[in-house]
Amino acid sequence: MGIRFVIGPAGAGKTKHIVDSVSDCILSRARGVNNPPLLVIVPDQATFQVESSILKDGRVRGFTDLHILGFRR
Repeated sequence: MGIRFVIGPAGAGKTKHIVDSVSDCILSRARGVNNPPLLVIVPDQATFQVESSILKDGRVRGFTDLHILGFRR
């Protein structure tokens, strides 16, 4: 996949874009084997928000190979 930076002003849809992209990636990776983990680095205060938004997506039932980290981590 590579590195992607999602940058923009407040209200531009950054979180929705990240959640949609990660959900699509999780679903496509579910069929494969031996995939490296996905790393999502967000501001510290947004880690719970992004994680819960991904799980609220009806298509994703859970994940084990996704790590949502804050900047300090």
